Amino acid sequence: KVLKRRGTRIILGLRDVMDEPRLLEPEWQRKKALPALREFYAQQARIDLGRALEAQGRIDEAIAQYRRCREISPRDPAVLVRLSAALAERGDLTGLIDAYRALAEVVPDDPRVRVNLGTAYVRSGQAEDAAPALGHPRLH
Repeated sequence: KVLKRRGTRIILGLRDVMDEPRLLEPEWQRKKALPALREFYAQQARIDLGRALEAQGRIDEAIAQYRRCREISPRDPAVLVRLSAALAERGDLTGLIDAYRALAEVVPDDPRVRVNLGTAYVRSGQAEDAAPALGHPRLH
């Protein structure tokens, strides 16, 4: 009670929540936990829908789902990986390069991303951009 009077933020433990679950509600409201949870699960549902559409061969629809996810979470590696896979399946090298470049910014030390980006540059006829994508100086 002394800490509370001094304005010290009280952290609820598991036992507090089990004994008095109503204490959790103001904290969840303050942190906007429910909207965050709703958005997280909605995003996951979009990714799952995209995967199901891919499995059915409905690549363009899957890409639309992943792009919607990317609008909401532009730096989510899971979204960028799924988008990249679908774009590769469709053969959209320009979109694939864009997705791999975004993924390389999120996970710059992942060599798989660099190799895939370099390969996409070569396949698109932009071999001069492949070396920097792989972390090497530009070739002359």
